[in-house]
Amino acid sequence: MAKARGRERRRHARHELSVGVGYRIEKLPAPGRMIALLDRMRKAKTENVSRTGMCLDSPQLLLPGTRLSLTVPRSPVTKRGTMRATVVWVRERPAGGFQIGVKYR
Repeated sequence: MAKARGRERRRHARHELSVGVGYRIEKLPAPGRMIALLDRMRKAKTENVSRTGMCLDSPQLLLPGTRLSLTVPRSPVTKRGTMRATVVWVRERPAGGFQIGVKYR
């Protein structure tokens, strides 16, 4: 039997949503690297959200394992204004910028 791929293996529905998101880096995966990034509010946009995480469109590279504090406009999909998440995957976009998958903590 073939493995499920893409949306078929997702446990929670994704909701397409493009809104501005602010985030702060709480903890980097490698201590001492890029310390100047800590405690600065950065901006990204959501591509989609689910109960367990979201995909962000960001001009800045974030490494897997990076812990974030997200500020998201309240909506029927996001429901909360501030949440914590961890970067779990990153894809570079050919035209520049990055897709960043985060999981809520």
